[in-house]
Amino acid sequence: MSDKKIVGIVGYGKFKQLDDFWGKWLDESKSLFSLVGSTPTHIGIKCDTISDGKIKTLSRSEKKVKEAIYGGETISHMSLYALNKGFHTALDNEFYVSLYRNNYKRVDYFYCEMPFEMYNDLIKEKFLASMFKFVEMNKGEIFSMHKKQVAINYANKGKGDDISKYPTLEILSTF
Repeated sequence: MSDKKIVGIVGYGKFKQLDDFWGKWLDESKSLFSLVGSTPTHIGIKCDTISDGKIKTLSRSEKKVKEAIYGGETISHMSLYALNKGFHTALDNEFYVSLYRNNYKRVDYFYCEMPFEMYNDLIKEKFLASMFKFVEMNKGEIFSMHKKQVAINYANKGKGDDISKYPTLEILSTF
């Protein structure tokens, strides 16, 4: 992993009560990839029947994921990734969208990561408008850092982590 710079968008709050919450989120998130000229290739999910923590090819797993969604399973996390062939880990993504229920601080949150050069105001506005359909926001931020510093760890801890671990961290905006 290089010193490639990324932008992370994270918003903390509480999931809204929506019929077909996860199904709608999956459809909405898949559509976000077109904003950046990409297509989701992989999915990660943690639910009652899928809890191995491995990402799976979306084309081969979407049916099973939808069975979990519409079967009423408890889902705590879902992520979509755009990964190139030959990737080594999920961190090799070019675009990544995630929704987490009750992280360790008992707060729901969404997260998105993309290359710095891909980020612009239109993507920010569309992404936030999409995610605000699902999460009642308490706080959020948009930040940049080098990809090798694993920005999702920073986002997951809700700014509760020691920021000295992220020397390239730059807060671009808060909301």
